[in-house]
Amino acid sequence: MPSQAEEVNPVHYNLHVEEGGEIRSFEGELPQTELNNITHNNAERTDQDSGHASGPIQTSDSPHLSPVIPLVSQPNEDYVASPCDPLDIQQNVDEDTAHLDVSELCEGDILHGQTTAYTVLRFLGEGSFGMVVECLKMDTNERVAVKMLKNPAAIREAEEEVQMLAIIGQLDSERCNVVQFKECFQYMGLPCLVFEMLNTSLWDLLTKHGPVPTISEIRPIAQQLLVAFNALKDIDVIHTDLKPDNVMLTNQPYRLKLIDFGLALTTSEVEQGVIMQPAEYRAPEVTLGCVYDFPIDMWGLGCTLTHLLAGKNLFPCCGYQSIKMMVELLGMPPDDMLNNGRYTHFYFTKEEDDRPNPIWRLLTPEEYRRVNHKEPGEPGPLQNDLTTLDDLLNSSMELDSC
Repeated sequence: MPSQAEEVNPVHYNLHVEEGGEIRSFEGELPQTELNNITHNNAERTDQDSGHASGPIQTSDSPHLSPVIPLVSQPNEDYVASPCDPLDIQQNVDEDTAHLDVSELCEGDILHGQTTAYTVLRFLGEGSFGMVVECLKMDTNERVAVKMLKNPAAIREAEEEVQMLAIIGQLDSERCNVVQFKECFQYMGLPCLVFEMLNTSLWDLLTKHGPVPTISEIRPIAQQLLVAFNALKDIDVIHTDLKPDNVMLTNQPYRLKLIDFGLALTTSEVEQGVIMQPAEYRAPEVTLGCVYDFPIDMWGLGCTLTHLLAGKNLFPCCGYQSIKMMVELLGMPPDDMLNNGRYTHFYFTKEEDDRPNPIWRLLTPEEYRRVNHKEPGEPGPLQNDLTTLDDLLNSSMELDSC
């Protein structure tokens, strides 16, 4: 068991990495436990690949001797990282390497970027696109987050995301509260996106740390996200994927940044009828199949802030129940939205009745079932508790005053 001093006190290291037949050297400081973990994993991988024993970390009381990490061999020279041109990521992925299973990646593995190497420290999360790992940027000792694809089918999405990140790069990431993108490279033929390392998401804050933030704590969150979305509007970008998971806190209290631009669009790329946004944060014009614009991000922001305030989603994930709750809380959508929506008839009908100007009304659950041949779904957790949005605000203010 390592001592407390070993866990806290940094140890100087020299790292020698074999790349393309050449040895690249890096030096810096890491806690002894992390250094031991890296060298242990690399030694195991070297043993498995070569059948030869790897020496342990070399340590000495002499100030002139530093720990040395054993050489890490690349599986194949073809796997050395190459620059990631956003316009031809797809063409650079060869069929043999595109079947890499990144789940085989281990702590301590070395990823080679365009200008430096990255040591994998720990795994942060995994999704359908791939995984995110915390890495040490070896030339600066900076900790970064590397988004790694695990599915060749996601190559096209990576290409589009890199193109969007190039547009986002016009912004000052600190002033505009958007994540800083550092570089893109290929590891075993698959793209890796490198971002600044942030702390925790609003989702994790709600689910793991609790209790829900107070109104006074939510105000700076709202203000910073409004700054971010105003900056995105200035460069003609719609985020389209706002949810608590995609807002990350930095190491400063309630300082945050907007992340994940994989689904972001410019206004010229919007296609009517294409469904965007997570279901619980989806604007009515998206659900109804209307042409949409920057306001859908403001709807997503309102739903996100409500989730922070209530500790649960305002609208259910079911399309019918979500629209029904919107009508109950906010009234009917405007006629031009209903008239122009491609999917309006899935949720609404016009009262003919020989009227000169027929009016729209919401389908009943029975009518919805008959028209769509599917169940209307279950109400959301707040659907029976609220009659207006003021009810939510008033109850939260009462909690704040306690």
